[in-house]
Amino acid sequence: GMFKEALETYALREQEGGWKEEVYYSIYKQGKLALQLGFDKDVAIQTFMDAHQSLPERSESLHAAARLCNQLGRFQQAHMIAERALTIEKPVGLFVEDWIYDYGIMDELAISAHYIGRKEQAARLNRLLLKRMPESSHPRIKTNLEFCL
Repeated sequence: GMFKEALETYALREQEGGWKEEVYYSIYKQGKLALQLGFDKDVAIQTFMDAHQSLPERSESLHAAARLCNQLGRFQQAHMIAERALTIEKPVGLFVEDWIYDYGIMDELAISAHYIGRKEQAARLNRLLLKRMPESSHPRIKTNLEFCL
């Protein structure tokens, strides 16, 4: 619960350099903490993009940026980010959030696709999500699919 202190510690860890996955995760967590601390949303988005820049083989930070853009109604930006994230294969390494690669990115892409008028893409993605997401999410995905048709 010491979010400000955690943010400062992650910033120090980032500055130390070294193992690229630890540096990536430190920047990614700074973005998450920026949101928890109520920082400007653009600062958080930029921090997530900086994390991706530090380790382009990872998508967790892109997922976080796309999700935030969707929440802010910046659907075109979310779509661009999520499309990039979807091209990245799930890595083997430290701090991998499997669910993001399994269905999280696809979910954000489906949402943004719907709102920018790419209904076919959104419908296709929502059908795939019904096969990949936990059943607890199926009612929401089915509703999203209905909006696409």
